[in-house]
Amino acid sequence: MNGVGSLENVLEAATGTDTEFVLALGDDPDLSAPGALPGDVRVVGFTPLRTLLATCDAVIHHGGAGTTLTSSHAEVSQLAMPHSADNWLNAAVTGRCGLGLNREPGDVGTALTKTRLHDDTPRAPVRGARPRPRRARAAPRAPGRKATRVTPVRPTSLDLNFT
Repeated sequence: MNGVGSLENVLEAATGTDTEFVLALGDDPDLSAPGALPGDVRVVGFTPLRTLLATCDAVIHHGGAGTTLTSSHAEVSQLAMPHSADNWLNAAVTGRCGLGLNREPGDVGTALTKTRLHDDTPRAPVRGARPRPRRARAAPRAPGRKATRVTPVRPTSLDLNFT
């Protein structure tokens, strides 16, 4: 997430919320930027995100594809703060699909963070976002045999106009 410094507003908001914040920043993160962490914040080393999200009500992340998809699969409400690569696209989809919010780090303050902690509204669409199980695939055809059926691909209707 653009360094730990982009979390300063979130860490400030953590003070006095009576909520545990877990910073899963990998092994040996540089925590010099935010200074002393509030008592409600703890740092963990590398942790499988899927395991951690099973214990979370919400996740604040950088908008990376892996984090966005894992959070969606775990049906956890998201606050994406994009900063590079495909982060903006993933964060936009998160917001448009009702899976969470898409905000710049400077726009995330105490009021927004505390509201998100106690607002169940965004969790409803997240709970229904998991795709239905796919049908079992047919056995592969023998080499040299032609296909007997072609399934058309439907174009997506999601408009991602960023202007």
